[in-house]
Amino acid sequence: MAKFIESNRGKRMLVFENYKFSFAYTKLDGTMRWKCVIRSCSIKLYTNENDKILKNENDSNIYHNHNPYETKIIDRQIINTSCKRKATEEIFVRPKKNYF
Repeated sequence: MAKFIESNRGKRMLVFENYKFSFAYTKLDGTMRWKCVIRSCSIKLYTNENDKILKNENDSNIYHNHNPYETKIIDRQIINTSCKRKATEEIFVRPKKNYF
């Protein structure tokens, strides 16, 4: 299942099967290309305008050359970016305590 999150720099990221992808570009037909965030990995995904993942013609040959991220690392990134955004957007509101 694909999930969209925000990166530390405020950009949109795609998480698919615990691998993170960053936005590369949009084609003329509206499909968006996403590349793996690990630079040595050459895997790319494509989504349509409705954020549905399109199948590649080489689906059987797609293997990352690294391990997937743990779910807790992705969840921590989601919490960190939301806290940063709230701290910069609402600077006069006192933060709530989070108990984990």
